[in-house]
Amino acid sequence: AIPRLKAGEVDIYADTLADPDIFNEVMSDDNLDAAVAVTGSSVDIHVNPAEFAEGFNPFTDAGLREALQWLLDRDYAAKEIHGGLAYPKYTALSVNLPEYVNIIGTVKSIEAKYHFNMEKGKAAVAERMEAMGAEMQDGKWVKDGEPVVIHFIIRTDLWKNKEIGDMFSDALEEAGFTVDRMYKTRDEASPIVFGSDPTEGVWNLYIGGWGAEGLARDESWVWGFFYTNLGLGVPLWQAYDVPEEAFDVAQKLWNGEFETIDERTELMKEATEFYTAWNTHMFVVELPGFQPYRSGIETAYDLAAGVGSSDLWPFTIRWADEIGGTINFAQKSLYVEPWNPIAGSNWAYDMAIQAATNDKGVFLDPYTGLARPERIEKAEVDVVEGTPVKKTLDWVDLKFVDKVEVPGDAWVDWDAENQKWITAEEAGITEAKMKSVVYYPADLFDTIKWQDGSNLSIADFVYNMILTFDRGKEASPIYDEAAAASLDAFLSHFKGVKIVSTDPLIIETYDDGVSQLDAENLVSTWWPQNAQAWHLLSIASAAEANGELAYSGDKADANEVEWTSFIAGPSLEILKTYLDDAAANGTIPYENVMKDYIADGEAEARYANLANFYDTYGHFWIGTGPFIITEVDTTNKTAVLVKYEDYPDSADKWGIFGQPMLADVEIDGDGQVVKGQDASFDVYVTFNGDPYPADEIAKVSYMVFDESGNLLTQGEAEMAEEGTYTITIPGDATGEFAAGSLKLQVVAVSNAVAVPGVGSVDFVVVEP
Repeated sequence: AIPRLKAGEVDIYADTLADPDIFNEVMSDDNLDAAVAVTGSSVDIHVNPAEFAEGFNPFTDAGLREALQWLLDRDYAAKEIHGGLAYPKYTALSVNLPEYVNIIGTVKSIEAKYHFNMEKGKAAVAERMEAMGAEMQDGKWVKDGEPVVIHFIIRTDLWKNKEIGDMFSDALEEAGFTVDRMYKTRDEASPIVFGSDPTEGVWNLYIGGWGAEGLARDESWVWGFFYTNLGLGVPLWQAYDVPEEAFDVAQKLWNGEFETIDERTELMKEATEFYTAWNTHMFVVELPGFQPYRSGIETAYDLAAGVGSSDLWPFTIRWADEIGGTINFAQKSLYVEPWNPIAGSNWAYDMAIQAATNDKGVFLDPYTGLARPERIEKAEVDVVEGTPVKKTLDWVDLKFVDKVEVPGDAWVDWDAENQKWITAEEAGITEAKMKSVVYYPADLFDTIKWQDGSNLSIADFVYNMILTFDRGKEASPIYDEAAAASLDAFLSHFKGVKIVSTDPLIIETYDDGVSQLDAENLVSTWWPQNAQAWHLLSIASAAEANGELAYSGDKADANEVEWTSFIAGPSLEILKTYLDDAAANGTIPYENVMKDYIADGEAEARYANLANFYDTYGHFWIGTGPFIITEVDTTNKTAVLVKYEDYPDSADKWGIFGQPMLADVEIDGDGQVVKGQDASFDVYVTFNGDPYPADEIAKVSYMVFDESGNLLTQGEAEMAEEGTYTITIPGDATGEFAAGSLKLQVVAVSNAVAVPGVGSVDFVVVEP
C-alpha cells in the first residue's frame, strides 16, 4: 500500500496498519498523512466449543478454555510482535474507553489473574485433560489411542496474526497438544469459520480480528454479541451454549434491564469476570493503528475505527484544493461475504463501502460516540424518574416522569400466522420505562430518494418494522432460527411503537430496556438503512419463503440454498425472477397491513424503477446515501462509486469535525511515600500544550495499584486552576499500603472526546 500511495496510484488506504516502521515512514513523507486512531481494531482467537460429530474437541470443556488464557503471552504480542503499537487485551472491552475505565479495578484484577504463566497454564491444561480421560505419552496428549490435534486456522493477511498464531501454537505444543497450523487468507478462512457447521471438526481455533464500527461509549452489548447466540446468525454463534445464569446477565446488559448505574456496574463486572473465563473469544491485543492517505485529502475519521468504519467518511471526504475529482480508496479486501442488509456480511471491508451508499436517521459523533441528527429534526426522550440517563446535546429534550403510559393502539408484537400487528391493548401492556419521540422534516418524502429513483415513503418504515418481528416467528414463511433468539431478547424489553403522524412523520417508541446511558443514543429512528427499501426486501423475502434464498448464512447453510446477495452471484438472477413476478402482479407484501401505507401506483412504479436500476448497474444494492455503486467486480474486488445526484445535502454539512481534543496527562510528585502520611501529587491536563478547558473536563480520577495489578485505593482529584489538579491520598489509605513499589494511574475524562487522557507514575512506599 505505501509504495502505491507514494506513487499516487492509491489516495487512501482505509485499513488499519500497526507497524511502527511504516508509521515513521508515512509521517516523514511530506506527501503522506495518516488518520491516527487511539483505540480500535482487536485481535481475537475464536475458540470452537462445539462437540464434534467425529473426533475429540477438548475445548468443549470450559475449564480447559480458561486454561488457554495462561498460555497466551499478550505482552510479547503487543511489545515485540507489534513493536509497542498495541495494547495487551484481556477482555472484550476496548482498552482505555469509558467502559474499561468505569470498572478498571475489575479489569486490572483479570489482567493480573490471566497474565502469561506457562507453568500455571500447563498445570491447568493437565488437570482438565486428565479429567476428560486423556493421558500424556512422550510429551503429547493422547485420547482413545489418538493424539489430541488442535486444528488452528491462522490468518496470514491480517496485521501480525501469523506471528501471534505461531507464538500461541508453540505454547500449545509445549503444553502437550499436537497443533495443525492451517495458514489461510481471509477469503479461505471465512467460509470455514463463519459458514461451516462447527460440529464437523474441521477447526478448533481461529485467529482473526475485529474492526471497530465507531467510538463506543457503551459496550454493555459485547458479552451478548461475542459469547451468546444473540450475536451473529452464523452456525458458530448459534452453537454457543452459555449457562442460563450467565446468559441472563448478558441479556440484561444487551436489553438495558437495570434500574441504577450501580446495578449496571455490577452486571458489567460479573459479565467481565465470567465471560473472560468462559473464553470462547480470547482477545490478544488492541491495535490503535493508523490509516495512511495522500496529503490534500480531507475526511472525518473515527477515533476508534479510523476512516473506513466511520459513519462520516463518505459525507466528508474531499480534495482540499478542488471541487469533485476522483479518489482511489484502497483496503485489504471486498465482497468477503454476501451483501444483504438483514443478515449479510458484517466484515469491515464490505461495510466501509456500504456506508457510502447509506443514510441514517442519526450519526455517531466520531469523537464522542454521541448520536447527532442527520435526517431527523429533533427528538424527545421521557424516562421514569430515577432511570440512569443523561443528555449532552440540545437536539434531544430529556424529561423524567412518574410513569410512561403505552397507548393501547401501539404495535407491540407481530402475529405471523394472521399477518397483523398485536396492539398494546391486546397484549395487556400499559406502561414502559421510557419513550422516544422522533420528528422528521415535513419534506422528508419529497427530498429523499432511493437510488433507483423511488421516493422514500412511510411504507419503507412499516415494512422494516414488520421484518424486525416476522423472521423470528415460527409461523412466518421466512422464519429463521438464528433470528429467533435476537427477537426473544428484543421482545423481553420492547413495549411498542406508534406512528403518530405520517405527514410530517412522527414515531413514538416505548421500551423497558434503557441500554444506553445517553439520551441521544436512546432515540429509536426506525430509519430504513442501506438497501432496506420495501420493494427490494419484498422480492428477497419472497425468494426465501419459496426456499430459494436465505438472508442469514446459518439458514442458507442449514437449507443448502444461496445466502442472499444483492450485489453479485446466483442470487441476482433469482431476485430478478421474483422482481418480474412482483411487477407483473403488482404485489404488495404483508398486504393486510402494507396496503394502508402504499399509495396507488407506488408498487408498480417502484418495481419498474428497480428493474431499470438492475438493467443499468447489474446489481440490487440501492441506498439513499451520497454515493451510488455503478460498477461491481467481485473477481478483482473493486467497486466504482459515483456521486448520487439526488442526494440533498451539501458536502460541507459535517465539516465541523476538526482535530479531536485528546487530553495529555502528566503527573508530578514525590517518588517516595511514607506509610500513614498523606501523599500529594500534581496532575497537568493539557491539549496541544495548553491547559485543557475546565468546562470540558468531566472529572479527573486516580487509582493506586500494587505490582500484581490489584486496586488498593481510588478517588478524585481537585482542580487547583484550569489544567492543573491536585491528588491527595490520605494517610489512612497509605497506612494500608505494603512497603514497596506501587503505581498511581490518573484518568482525565473529557466531554469533548470519549477517549480519556491517561497517565501513570510509579512511587515507592517506605516505613515511617
